[in-house]
Amino acid sequence: MSEFGFKKNLFVFEQKGTVKRAKYLDLADTIIDDIKRGRLKPQDKLPGTRTLAQMLNMHRKTIDAAYQELISQGWLEARPSSGTFVAKDLPVILSEGPAPIKETSSFTPTNLADRILFETSDDVVSDGHPDPRLLPQADLANGFRSAVSSLKYAHIKQSADARGLKVLREAISDYLRQERGVSANADEIIVTRGSQMALYLSAMTCFKSGDRIAVEMPGYSQAWRAFEASGAQIVGIPVDENGLSIDALQSMLETGHCFRALYLTPHHHFPTTVSLSPERRVRLLELAKLHDFLIIEDDYDHEYRYVGQPLLPLIAQKDDDLNIIHIGSFSKILFSGFRLGYLVATPTRVQDMARARSFMDRQGDYLVEKAMASLIEEGAIYRHANKARLLYEERLDYLLAGIEEKLSRFVSVERPQGGLAVWIRLKSGQSARRWLNEASLLGLQIPPLDSFYPVAFQKDDGFRLGFADRSEREIDHLLHILQKIAQKLDRTGE
Repeated sequence: MSEFGFKKNLFVFEQKGTVKRAKYLDLADTIIDDIKRGRLKPQDKLPGTRTLAQMLNMHRKTIDAAYQELISQGWLEARPSSGTFVAKDLPVILSEGPAPIKETSSFTPTNLADRILFETSDDVVSDGHPDPRLLPQADLANGFRSAVSSLKYAHIKQSADARGLKVLREAISDYLRQERGVSANADEIIVTRGSQMALYLSAMTCFKSGDRIAVEMPGYSQAWRAFEASGAQIVGIPVDENGLSIDALQSMLETGHCFRALYLTPHHHFPTTVSLSPERRVRLLELAKLHDFLIIEDDYDHEYRYVGQPLLPLIAQKDDDLNIIHIGSFSKILFSGFRLGYLVATPTRVQDMARARSFMDRQGDYLVEKAMASLIEEGAIYRHANKARLLYEERLDYLLAGIEEKLSRFVSVERPQGGLAVWIRLKSGQSARRWLNEASLLGLQIPPLDSFYPVAFQKDDGFRLGFADRSEREIDHLLHILQKIAQKLDRTGE
């Protein structure tokens, strides 16, 4: 085992692609290249972060971020009190390009996360999913290992709690306070199998047949289906560039419409990505108090904010006279197949939901919930979210630059303040349905319009594209197909 003799001139950092990348990713790529070339061998010891930072004239946090990135990918391993070493068992080294995380790579699906993305022959564009290739595998494995080890100490006969493990609810309480400015104790939290279960439990315990529920239009149709399952009726409220139209909502309330609840996605509206402005948030809370309706706040991707500080959730601004349910999801931080979310409400409402859940699911998954608690307590979820946010912002900028270069004659797009998707607006009266049909013929499946509108109210001037789960190479492929569609429709005058 030898310590690698780093030299400053060993590293040559080049701009990756046309969009500026985080320095820690360039450093990580350089170390991977040196491992592949044999200049760094398994079990070689790397310099400490302080030493390497001085050698390369970089910030120590940049070095630490690069090391953490490579540890999560399996290229390096950290040994307590010993340092950081090249891993004994390296990841599979592909013949075409470096590790999957590298934006400019050309890779073949080799693990479960990659196969999730490439399990169909068509290229399926998500409506905004995180990239499963970024999973903090080592941290997640440690969390599950700890959860399995804890089984021998668990009380087998302890009564199941449909609210979820208390240790996870307490961890979520800390997480909400730090990440979202929300003060909620463990008794005000119920753990769910994703946000969809939270929506269903809200509908089953809060609504009855004939209740009228105001929703954003366009909006999240899966929430509407959950509400309609309770017998409630959906009433659409328009959305503009500043989010839900409070004027339209107020007009309906003042002309005799009575709503049991309002469901909305204020942080990054689904699907158009706009944020509800601070002024409208204040007016909404005033209307809710005056007209006594429940607010269901779906804050599904709060962690991804690229402009300024994240806006405080509505529930963080409420007083005792307001009735708000707050829904969040870890699926948007880790990957969509990791079905774990949570709901914040009054203790009484949480107990009602726990009883409703117990009819179909007596308790959550012990191992998953225990592992998630470890990720929060050890800080891994914060590190992962911060790292992912940097990369997703780079991918957003790369996509927008490509749209400006190749598609600006045909479409327009506002840079979203955050989130995992963009909303494409078509120019010159073009048909979104026609674009989606042409894309399907070319093997590109874009989220259909009926995901956002009831059939009778569908508009035809835009569509949603998820970008976070696509590398730069995959974004290039997406842009190439969209450019072919634009050119074809331009030639035919459609």
